[in-house]
This record gives sequence, structure tokens and C-alpha cells, in this order.
Amino acid sequence: MPSSSSLDYPKWQHRFMLERLRLMGILAIVLLSCLTTLNLLVVIPAVTLEQSVSLTPGLSYRCIVSSIAQGLGLVLGLVLLKDFRARNYPGWLFLWLSWSISFLPQIQVFLRGEVIFNPISWMIVFTAQAILIPVRWRLHLLSQAVLLGSVAGAMLLGFENVHFAARTDLTPAMGSAVYSLTGFQLFSVCLISNLGVYLYERMMRQEFELRRQIRLFLHAVSHDLRNPVLGTLMVLRNLRNPAGETTLSQGILDRMIESGDRQVELIDSLLEAYTIETHGLQLHCQPLSLGNSVQKILGDLYSSIQDAEAIVSVRIPDALPLVNADPTQLHRVYHNLILHTLRSNAPGLHLRLTAQVMGKYLRCTVHDNGPGLSTEQCDQLFNFCTRGPNARQTLGLGLGLYICQQIIEAHHGTIGVSSTCGQGTTLWFDLPIALPDSYPQHR
Repeated sequence: MPSSSSLDYPKWQHRFMLERLRLMGILAIVLLSCLTTLNLLVVIPAVTLEQSVSLTPGLSYRCIVSSIAQGLGLVLGLVLLKDFRARNYPGWLFLWLSWSISFLPQIQVFLRGEVIFNPISWMIVFTAQAILIPVRWRLHLLSQAVLLGSVAGAMLLGFENVHFAARTDLTPAMGSAVYSLTGFQLFSVCLISNLGVYLYERMMRQEFELRRQIRLFLHAVSHDLRNPVLGTLMVLRNLRNPAGETTLSQGILDRMIESGDRQVELIDSLLEAYTIETHGLQLHCQPLSLGNSVQKILGDLYSSIQDAEAIVSVRIPDALPLVNADPTQLHRVYHNLILHTLRSNAPGLHLRLTAQVMGKYLRCTVHDNGPGLSTEQCDQLFNFCTRGPNARQTLGLGLGLYICQQIIEAHHGTIGVSSTCGQGTTLWFDLPIALPDSYPQHR
């Protein structure tokens, strides 16, 4: 089932293109009208005077016909934008408006065995498209490729360049140099425009993904904080006895205490994530024996491991070097990793804790024999408020692994996950090995 972000982004992209296509069409008509007036009243008379000949009727006629064709194409595109059926295909409307400006005049002159080489106008069109409609970079590439490819092919076939500003007094060598330089400029404009559109699209996709995560996070907060409160209220309402005193049984007290502890745990995780984001982590590192630390952590998690009916085996050699770590933060890392593994899998899990030297670091792993994770789940596992594959069965806010990542990175280490569906999951992190001169001195 596609994620909400994969559905939200195309919907936004569709609406965005339709709004910008209308703006693009209106702006193109206004600029085309101004350009046509400028050509007829200023440019063409100036060129003919420079050549000491009278105004060529054919040249002005071509300019008028080309401008009318472009204008009609743009107007038709704006009309299609109002049709509900055409609005379902904004990509085709984009190409129609783009080619109405750039490619339509070429079709007219192609029929006469001629070609219009107008690089400055094309650069303006390509840049304007990238600025006004910075989505779907493949459409931009197609718009450019069809125009430039057809013009280049026509020129190779010997079509005459009829652009009124074309130089006819250039030598073949100078002509090749001018066309090569102009071609490089066009290529640069197209490359930068398409790269800008691609980067903008990637940024917007990331923004929609972040919005999706925030929505999931807010849902998790409201759900996981609301349930303990409702449970406590239900117990209190059932105990309300207007006739006299109420006696609480040990079981009811345990449920109320458990509910309160759960609320405090959720609130503490929120405060901890906020503190890490705003103030960072304050580490108090010291040389630690990993094996001793892991045994203490497993002792604290004994009840959780028993409830999950899990089997934990520790394979950490005593001869391993000490690690340079904050004992409190190391406890949090193992605590969060093990609890995440237990809550994300069915009861009866087998956990294996190992460690080995990897250069200047100690590689610590938590491996389980669960169903494993997909590549997409592995890529997002340590993101902010990402929950496990069995999120509906877990009660956390998805902050545990995110906090683990911040702690390990504060130690200048790395953390990651490797998994194969059906073959279990391995959560691993690296901690720096303590230097010998940092070991505590015994007197």
C-alpha cells in the first residue's frame, strides 16, 4: 500500500502545475505581444536601414504570421486549462504551451525547407519554464530535446537559416565557432535549468515525507498519551461511590501505577528528544568494560525480557578492550535497542549480543531471529518518530532509535541496521576504543 507521502506529493504537483501553467500562458502572451511590437516597429526597420534597403514586406509578414500562430497556440492552451478533462493531463498542457512558443514557428518554416535559429529566445523560454514550473524535470528535458533536436537535424540537412538577425558575412570557420559557442551556451542553460528543477523536486519530496512523519508522530503522541489517561479515568469512575469510602485493591493500584509510569515514560522520551535537538548531549565519557555494562543492562530489563518470553545470549569476550563512553548514555542505547527489538517482534524471540574490534572502534551488535525488515524500513529506521514494522502493537512514540543515533554520533561513532526478510535483523553501533593512557590508575 503506498504511503501517504507518495500520494500527497503527486496531488500537490498536479495542482501546482495547473496554477503555474495558467500564469505561464498569460505571461507568455503579454511578452509575445511586446516582442512582436518591438520587432515590427524598431528591430526590423533598423536592420533594413543598416542594409540600405527598404523594409522587406516578406520579413515583416513572416514575423506577424509566426506571432499570430504562437499567440493562438497559447490561447488554445489557456482554453484547454479550463476543460476538466484536459486538466487531468497537465504534462501534455505543459508541452503544448512550451512548444507553442518555441516549436510552432519551426514547423511553419520547416515546410519551406528553412529553419529559425533563435538561441536567445530559447534560453529565455527554458529559464522561464524552470523558474515558473520547477517540477517534472523530464518534461523540461523533453521540451528542450524536441526543439533543439529538430532544429539541429534541419540544419544538418542544409535548411536555410531565415532568422533576420543571422549573420551572412561569416566565414565557414567563424560560422562553426559561433554555432559551437552558442550550442554550448544553450546546453549550459538547459543543464542548469533541469538540474534546478530536479533538486527542487527532491527537496519537495523530502518536505512531504517530513510532513508525513510529523502527522504520524502527532498521531502517536495523541494515541499513546490518551490511552493511559482514559484507563486511569475509567478506573476512577468505576471506583466512585457516593455512599461512602472506597477501597482500592492491590490489582487496581498496580494498574493505576503502571498507567502513570507509562505516561511519565512517554513524556520523558519527548523531553529527551527535545533536549537533544536544542541543546545536544552532554557526555561524561570514561573507559568502560562492555561486558560488565551489558550484564547490568540485562539485569534492569529482566522483567521485559521475561514478559516477551525471549532468550538472550551474550557473546562478548572478556578480553575486549575498554570503550570510551558515557555509562548512562550507553545504558540508554542498549535499553532502547533491546526494547525496540522485543516490541517489534512476536514473543519467543532469540536475541544475541556480540562485540568485536573493528580498527579503532568496537562493533556492538544486537541480533534477533525475527522476520526481518525490508530495505525501505532499514533506510528509515533511525529517522525521527519512525516506528517499527509492528507499530500498531507497540506503545512507543518511535523516538528510541532516533535517540540512540544521536547518542552514538555524539560519541563520534556510527549506528546502523542490516536485515534480510526471513533471516532476522542486526542492529549495530560502533564506539571508540579507550586509549591506554585514559585507563583509571590503581594505587
